[in-house]
Amino acid sequence: MVKFFVTGGAGFIGKHFVDSATDRQHEVCVYDRVSDRFDECSSRHLTDSVVEFGPDWIVHLAATPGVSNGARVAVHDILCAERIIEAATEVGAKILFPSTGSVYGRQWQFPTIESAMMRPQEGFYATGKLAVEGLLSSWCGQARGRTAVVLRLGTILGPGNNKGFTRDFVQRLTDDPSRLTTWGDGKQVKSYLHIDDMVSAMWHVMGCSPGFEIFNVANDRWASIRDCIPWVCDEMGVSPEIVFGTEEMGTFGDIPAIKLSNAKLRSAGWAPSKSIEQAVRDNVRWLLDQRKEKAA
Repeated sequence: MVKFFVTGGAGFIGKHFVDSATDRQHEVCVYDRVSDRFDECSSRHLTDSVVEFGPDWIVHLAATPGVSNGARVAVHDILCAERIIEAATEVGAKILFPSTGSVYGRQWQFPTIESAMMRPQEGFYATGKLAVEGLLSSWCGQARGRTAVVLRLGTILGPGNNKGFTRDFVQRLTDDPSRLTTWGDGKQVKSYLHIDDMVSAMWHVMGCSPGFEIFNVANDRWASIRDCIPWVCDEMGVSPEIVFGTEEMGTFGDIPAIKLSNAKLRSAGWAPSKSIEQAVRDNVRWLLDQRKEKAA
């Protein structure tokens, strides 16, 4: 039995990992925010909670996505990581840190490998993630035997995800099934991945040798918003007029193209089992089921 301390364990990815860990008969402690206060995950209470539980692994999923709080997003994530590192040092735990493929910035190297040159950051969320990666690398370099594994994620979809274009499109088509206004020009291309494959990757990388490692976690292919629209519409049984915008970015601070190479993780024995289409469809079905339950 392995002991896991999971920050952000009540979130989308966290819930799926916690369920998987308990199904495997491991011991799990979930630590998550109960409000929108920024200091809950960056306080000494976090460190003390980890030390009291004494985990083998700290799965650090807690984060503050979005741009509405500006630089505070990045600063908060760095402070949380400081607490995690303090605790891991004290109890001898390993750290698993899901980061984001957005840290690469606007790339010209596709598919983008882990050693690609970083481009300037365009969002505070990715800035914070990249800073935490640096902290973990330095932490591992300070002493032998320490382990920190970073996962640079594509966009994770599937049951439980209530963010992003799937949620927005379901809402828009519910309001008006005859018309769908897209995010920007709809040509934004992303590395999408099903949540089940995300969780399987988490388990896979925990067998790594001691030290610091970075893996991209993504499907073999990528898709544009234009590719995804027919799958959303088909699941909802609608045939709307599609209205495309002119902006290359779907949302403020978005990166128009994220095409991650998963070759390194594949060479370690992992492979995705579900397509991007299935990830989108499963996400939409879950969203529709949630609406039915609320309406009942």
